[in-house]
Amino acid sequence: MAPTPVRLEVKPSRRNATLRVVKDNIAVLEARAKDALKKADQEKWATSLKNCILDMAYLARDVRFRKRVVLSLANLVKEAQDAGFTAFSDEACWRLCEMSFSNSLQDVEVYPPSDPKGPAVLVAGYAGSHIDDLRPVAERWADRYGAGVVVLSPCATGMKDQLEAAYQKVMELLQEGRSLILHTFSNGGLAPAKHILQMWEKALQKDGSGLPHVSALKCAIIDSAGIDEGDMAGARVPATSYADVGWGPGGEQMSLRRLFTSLGLAMLLHYGACASTTEAIGVSFGKAVLSCVDSGRAKQEMARFPWIPFDQVASFWNRIPVLLVASSSDQIVPWEATKFLAQHMSSMPGRKEALAEQGPGAGAEVLGEDGLGIHTLWFAEETYVPVAHAKHFINHTEEYWLAVDRLASAALPAAS
Repeated sequence: MAPTPVRLEVKPSRRNATLRVVKDNIAVLEARAKDALKKADQEKWATSLKNCILDMAYLARDVRFRKRVVLSLANLVKEAQDAGFTAFSDEACWRLCEMSFSNSLQDVEVYPPSDPKGPAVLVAGYAGSHIDDLRPVAERWADRYGAGVVVLSPCATGMKDQLEAAYQKVMELLQEGRSLILHTFSNGGLAPAKHILQMWEKALQKDGSGLPHVSALKCAIIDSAGIDEGDMAGARVPATSYADVGWGPGGEQMSLRRLFTSLGLAMLLHYGACASTTEAIGVSFGKAVLSCVDSGRAKQEMARFPWIPFDQVASFWNRIPVLLVASSSDQIVPWEATKFLAQHMSSMPGRKEALAEQGPGAGAEVLGEDGLGIHTLWFAEETYVPVAHAKHFINHTEEYWLAVDRLASAALPAAS
């Protein structure tokens, strides 16, 4: 049985520009927001309303207030829509959209290792997930491998704070002499993994004393992810923020509409703001998303969230075997995108030479038959699976874990 997870303290800071002083409690903020909304066509009240929205969104960092904040902001969206105050509907809508990248916001949980020689595993979920969605994966690593598991749902709100807390815990586990495995879901989950690798690389370049060597990273499982042109070395316009990458098939405006409608409505349903997307609050939010995206507000805000191109941490990818997983039913990241990622990784300069450092004892389970260490698990589903994205560990449990265990067992050091 897996040990009980511990929630890490993820602190806001002035350094990360995430610290905000909120003087009023949520009940006072709700009352002030309702009063301000009635007069929001006046500049004084407009400023008051915006500050109330920002204060409430900040309070949602605390799990005790999260549900109430989501309900309050959802109601503000509807009331602002009904009153014709589009700017403030956009404001409240965006705060919900920003929060909805993770239904557990900036939370990070850790399963303490039960085996002194067990690996460290970073489990990072897809955009819009909750840590609970990833719990079966985290618990399996903890139970079967005695691993110390750091698990998070990648967020936008409090992103830097979350990354720092997760990075510090991963480094702490590695300093105990453990190996590291990455297990990521979708492009959303790949994002924090890339950030943590870059933080590790920069720390080694600055002052590597006392830090674990990069050879501690043994393998990665990348589930339901692909890459854009901006992720690749030599890109004409490298991706530097969330605003620079694609968020699904189709044109940019359509993909952003679809992204925030799905993430936001999922958050409203998760926290009970509505029981159905066809209820008034759900319909109002859907309309507000269109306005928020079409006005350019969403993309402008997304530029605040840094993005690490895949090839920017190529030195890590090149030295490890990787298992890539995708299915034909995935409508969010089509499996063609994951297959392209497999081809891209296979052709990365220096990959074969870097993998050779695994030593003469590394067999096909690690290096593959071609010595490139790219392992793939493609699920060609004859019957369409409506919930396929990042759900292979549920939809194809036996085959999924067989492939994961085969790679992990081969890549991890043999028990002495």
